[in-house]
Amino acid sequence: MLVKNSFQKIKLTSIVLMILMIVAIFNLPYGYYIFLRVASLVCTSFIILNLYNISKFEDFNILIVTIILIIFNPIFPFEMEKSNWRVFNLIAALYFGYLAFYHCREK
Repeated sequence: MLVKNSFQKIKLTSIVLMILMIVAIFNLPYGYYIFLRVASLVCTSFIILNLYNISKFEDFNILIVTIILIIFNPIFPFEMEKSNWRVFNLIAALYFGYLAFYHCREK
């Protein structure tokens, strides 16, 4: 039951992050990107915690989500051109889509 509940939490959080990352591809005010960094920090930390509850560090997805957490962190921000951020946002959105709709599907 705990595993199924963790999968549902990961799925919902991944869908939220996927939508936020897709929206970030468009030209938006700088405040949205600050919001995205904070939301990414909170949501990816939550996903890592739930992935750990499921697999105890035996899952490659924990590593990928940790990398996304580092790239999008608001405390020590990475500085890149907007076009590079669009690529990262798209890749992250695709990954969170995979996590929500493939990795966390009903088994």
